[in-house]
Amino acid sequence: MLDLTRKALGASEALLFALFNQAPISILILDPSGQATDANDSFRNARRIETNESLARLNVLRDTSCIRSGFTHLVEPAFRGRICKEYECSYICTETDPPDAVYNLTAFPVMESGSLQSVVVLEENVTARFNAEKKALHLSIFDPLTGLPNRQHLLDRIADRLAYMERYSAHDALLLVNIDRFKIINDARGNLAGDNLIMQSGRRLRNALREIDFIGRTAADEFAILLPLEGDTPEKNGLKILSAAERLRQTLLKPFLIDGENLPVTASIGITFFPEESATATGNRDTPHYALARASTALHRAKDAGGNQCAFFERGMGMNAKERFTVERELSEENAEDGFLLYLQPQVSRNGTVVGAECLIRWQHPVRGLLAPGSFIPIAEDSDLIVKIGEWVLRKACIAMTQIKDTQNNFRISVNISPRHFMKPGFKDWIIALFSEHSLHPSRIMLEITEGLFLSNTEVAIRKMNELVDLGFVFSIDDFGTGYSSLAYLKKLPLRELKIDKSFVQDAPDEPNDAALVESIIAVAQNLGLEIVAEGVETEQQADFLASRGDMLYQGYFFGKPVPAADLLSNLATQP
Repeated sequence: MLDLTRKALGASEALLFALFNQAPISILILDPSGQATDANDSFRNARRIETNESLARLNVLRDTSCIRSGFTHLVEPAFRGRICKEYECSYICTETDPPDAVYNLTAFPVMESGSLQSVVVLEENVTARFNAEKKALHLSIFDPLTGLPNRQHLLDRIADRLAYMERYSAHDALLLVNIDRFKIINDARGNLAGDNLIMQSGRRLRNALREIDFIGRTAADEFAILLPLEGDTPEKNGLKILSAAERLRQTLLKPFLIDGENLPVTASIGITFFPEESATATGNRDTPHYALARASTALHRAKDAGGNQCAFFERGMGMNAKERFTVERELSEENAEDGFLLYLQPQVSRNGTVVGAECLIRWQHPVRGLLAPGSFIPIAEDSDLIVKIGEWVLRKACIAMTQIKDTQNNFRISVNISPRHFMKPGFKDWIIALFSEHSLHPSRIMLEITEGLFLSNTEVAIRKMNELVDLGFVFSIDDFGTGYSSLAYLKKLPLRELKIDKSFVQDAPDEPNDAALVESIIAVAQNLGLEIVAEGVETEQQADFLASRGDMLYQGYFFGKPVPAADLLSNLATQP
C-alpha cells in the first residue's frame, strides 16, 4: 500500500512538474522575503532567461522596470495573505518579449500551519486582447481614414466645453467645412481619389490651426472645427472667426495633387457660436446637437449662395463681421491709398478769421462711394492699418502746409495721431525725417493725441512727447474730459493746446452741468497757459456762450464744414 502511494505521489509530482513548465501562462514562485525561488518556462521565455541561468535574475521585485510598471504594488497584498485577482490587476512590463506586453496578474499566498510559505504569481499575456480593445475604442471616436476625431468625439467635446462655459461664461465658435462638389469629384475620379482628397484636406486644415483648436471629420466630405474664443466683444470675435474661416478656406484653394494631376477644390464654411445667446438669455441650455444643427444651417446657406464662401448662423453678427472683414481687407490692399481724400475743417478766431484747420480723411470707395471716417477708422484702429492711414494723413498735411503762403506763417494744421502709431519704436525718427523732407518747422503741424495714449505705458509716452517737444513739435490733447484722470495727465504733459470735446459744447448753453464743465475746462487751460479749441460748435448760441467765457478758437459746422483740402487752401489764398 505504501509503495502504491509513493508511486501515485511520484506520478503526481511528475504531472505537476509538467503542468508547471508547460502551462501557457507565466508562473513565478516567491519566498516570504520576496526572493524568486522558481519560475516556469513561460515566465523564463517571456524574459529571455535560460533554464540554467541563476534565479537571481528572477528577483523581479527589485527590478526597477517592474517596480515602475506596478508589479510590486500588485503582488504585495499576497504577502499579507490576500489573493490579488486578475480582474483587479493589470500592468505593462518593458522587460518582456515582446516589450510593453500587457499582463493580467493573479497572486495568492501558500500557507502552512498559519505561516506564509510562498507566493505564487500567475501572469496571463493579454496584449492581443488589450490592443484589440484599444483599437475598437479608437475606432469608436476616431475616423479611420483621416485619423481625426469623428462626429461622436466632436459632440463629446462640445458637451465638455458647454459644461466649462456654464461655469466661466466663455464662448466658442463651431465651423463646418464642406468640400464643394465632392460627390462629383468622387464619382469622376473614383473612391481612392476621393479618399486621398479627404486625407490631404484634413492635414491642411489641421496644420492651419493652433494647438488649442479642435478638428474632426463629421461626414464624408465635411470637417468640424472648434475654435476657443478670447474674452472680447461679440463684434470683434465675429471678425476674428470670419478671418480664421477665410484663412481655412484659402488653405484649401491651392490645387491638390491627386493621381499625378492638380485638382482645384473650393470649400464652403458654416459658422455658429455656442452657447447660443438666446438660449442662455431664457435660462435654457444649449446642446451639442443644437450647436451642430446651427452650424449645418449656416453651411447650407453658404452652399445655397453658390459655395466657396463663409456664412454665419447669426445673420446680424455675420453681416456685421463680414462687413468689417471686407473693409479691413480692402484697406490692406496696396492701392487703397488711391481712394483716400484729405479734408480740412477750419478753425476760426473770434472775428471769424480762419487761422487753422484739422485734417480729416474720407475714402472714395469704388463701390460704396464717399465714406466718412466713422465707417472705417474704428476698424483700422484695431490693427496696424491705422498706422498706414496715419502716415498718409501726415504726409498730405505736410504737402498742404507747403502750399500756405508765407504771409500766413501762423496758420497751423492739426493731425490726430493714433496711440498705436505714436508708440511705434520708429515713430520719432520717421516724423523727423518727414518734416525735414518737406522743409517744415515742427511747430507748423499740431499733433493731436487722446488720453488713450497713456493708458498702457504712461511714462514711455510722456518721455517720447518731451523728446519731440525739445525738437520743436507741438501737441494738443483731443476729446479732453471724456477719458480718465485728465487733470492728473495735464500736469505732466508738455501740451500747447487743449480741445474741448463737442459733447460738452453742444448742451452747454442750456444745461447748467455742461456749462459748469466747460467753464472748469476753460479755467484749467487758462491757468496752465494752454491755447483752447472748442469742437462741435454748430449754433450761434453755442458760439456766443463760448465767446463770453474766454479767448479760444472755434471748430464746427457753424463756422465751416469739412471740405476737400484743395478748396480750403484755395480760399486761404484769397484771404487777406
